[in-house]
Amino acid sequence: MIATSGSKRWVSAVDTAARKAGLRVGMPAAKAQALFRGLMLVDAQPHVDAAALERITLWALTQYSPIAAVDGTDGIVLDAEGADHLQGGELPMVTKISNQFLACKLTARVAISDTWGAAHACARAIARETVIVPIGKTVSPVEKLPITLLRLPEKILSDLRTLGFQIVGELANTPRAPLALRFDRKSPGASPRCSAASRSTWLVDDAD
Repeated sequence: MIATSGSKRWVSAVDTAARKAGLRVGMPAAKAQALFRGLMLVDAQPHVDAAALERITLWALTQYSPIAAVDGTDGIVLDAEGADHLQGGELPMVTKISNQFLACKLTARVAISDTWGAAHACARAIARETVIVPIGKTVSPVEKLPITLLRLPEKILSDLRTLGFQIVGELANTPRAPLALRFDRKSPGASPRCSAASRSTWLVDDAD
């Protein structure tokens, strides 16, 4: 898939075959064409993708949880607290979700964790179709992940990198007060130690 902004054209999504061949999201379209002869390019249609994501979210509301929402341009977040038992538990639930996507010839990564942010990061970074983070064990699977997965505004990410932070664990081990003083506490997700009152499931389209 090729995205366009003005005169710039870049790869916005790739299928499994293209990924194995070495194509990566963000690669300039001209470079992709030069490196791979016979490459099939399809123009991205963000509005069509957004509409499809809305439909999938509505489907998830009827199938898995009374609380579901679109998250970004390629994800869905569900509140799994109290809902997983209707599917036989967390493992049967995430397995069923993954299999239903596969049955529709769609590939998705499904992660469940104590917090929305951790589920988001695990679905993005762990190369498995399903990930279940045990209750109370959120720190371990995310501490070595890049801070870019924290859903923070780009300005805050840039400032954190300037301060030398690269991975989540470095933030988690830093006293909270100095960070609160430096960054606007009103900024969405500005705290590196987000919490949630319920288990969250995050789905991400695996076409990148």
